[in-house]
Amino acid sequence: MENTCFRDPVWLQYNVLTNDSVLGYFSFSQFYDRKCNNEVLKMQTAYSTLSDIDGYLKRMVGTQYHVHRAEEPHFFVIKRCERFSPDKITVHEYFYILHGTVYQAPTEKEVSRTRYTNIMFLLMGTLDNLPFREAAKQEAQEGAEVLEKKKGASASRIAGLFSSYYTDYLKE
Repeated sequence: MENTCFRDPVWLQYNVLTNDSVLGYFSFSQFYDRKCNNEVLKMQTAYSTLSDIDGYLKRMVGTQYHVHRAEEPHFFVIKRCERFSPDKITVHEYFYILHGTVYQAPTEKEVSRTRYTNIMFLLMGTLDNLPFREAAKQEAQEGAEVLEKKKGASASRIAGLFSSYYTDYLKE
């Protein structure tokens, strides 16, 4: 769900996002689990008011959503967590709402993978500009030409030999 987001312009036209209404808005998104404790409490108290919803959620075990941070009315961070006891919770995901659009926050693994890929891309770009790289290509091509004359090797075999020679040369 890297590129998935949610926005309900009709809801936003008639309502303002506040700390109290943001979970209701979030519940319309595809990120919301309909089997969570928040939904159970919402159904149980459909015709009455529940003043201390956080107190009730702390006593329940299972998946829950909490507003982690709020800068009304433009920015909210919501966390999905698993509660095992009143004191023990494990956070699974973070979501953020920016100007009414709900996004799933990337995980640490995704951020690390992206940064690692960018670093490797930049390193490979610097290797293209090194002077010994051109010399290695030329030596490998000359070696392939000599081999082709001696054995009549096919183009795919020469490409494989070039690749292995070139890789070994870079490792040194």
